[in-house]
Amino acid sequence: MNRLDTTQIEFPKTSARTVSTLTSLTYVVSALGVGGIVAVGATSAYNPVDQTFAILARLPFAMLSVDAWTLMLAYLRRQAPTPLRIPIKTPLILAVLHLLAGTSGLHLIVFDRLYELRWIDDGIGHYEVGWLPGGGVVLLALVSLLLAVFEIRLSRWVLISEITSPPEAPVFKPDEPEDIELGTEHIYEAQVLLNNLGYDVTPISGELNLSTSEAIREFQKSTGLEVTGTLTAKTMIDLRNRWREHEAESSPVMAVGEHAVKRTGSRIARLFRRS
Repeated sequence: MNRLDTTQIEFPKTSARTVSTLTSLTYVVSALGVGGIVAVGATSAYNPVDQTFAILARLPFAMLSVDAWTLMLAYLRRQAPTPLRIPIKTPLILAVLHLLAGTSGLHLIVFDRLYELRWIDDGIGHYEVGWLPGGGVVLLALVSLLLAVFEIRLSRWVLISEITSPPEAPVFKPDEPEDIELGTEHIYEAQVLLNNLGYDVTPISGELNLSTSEAIREFQKSTGLEVTGTLTAKTMIDLRNRWREHEAESSPVMAVGEHAVKRTGSRIARLFRRS
């Protein structure tokens, strides 16, 4: 019986060093954006409370650097040999949301809106940060940060899917299986491919959870592979080939960001139906 020849595995032809560099630059761009906003916010006020809210209000603007970087990656890597894509409209939509959040935050930190006069005694009072405007600034900053984290993770997983180096050929023993189990860096791509082919995979997190294992089992069974529930080299090859056939038939552009939006929309719809 022939053993699996790892030199024949159809992995994407992209330099691992290039992918690693781009992934690292994603974090560098994010850090530079946040650092710049912290510096601007700290110099725009004179007391710690005002400085804190000045930084939080401007934090969404720092995320614009992440949006610009992701947009550049989406454009430059649109022809990368991988089924995962960053849709151009994803960073554009997030940039608009970050602009709106930043503008709203600056609107809320105006002194007359942010502070409320609290009277302690007759003729004695002091200003305190109002719960509503203060909470609004914090909420806008938190939402902007979460959107940026999603964007960074999206870029990272798409870049990781381009890594070309196949697993090192293991030393096979007579009683060992002939297939090779792949590392966790391929799980996210497999989850997206399975979901795109109609298998129920939730959540798509890059981890081999129960639904992913069950979906892999079903796929392996349908393609005549050894049913293990783990992601192997042969399974990955068949997944990519099946996706190419599916793409040729229906010509969809599979985009991770669009998938996330659709799944979120379906969950919201289910919540409304329950209520």
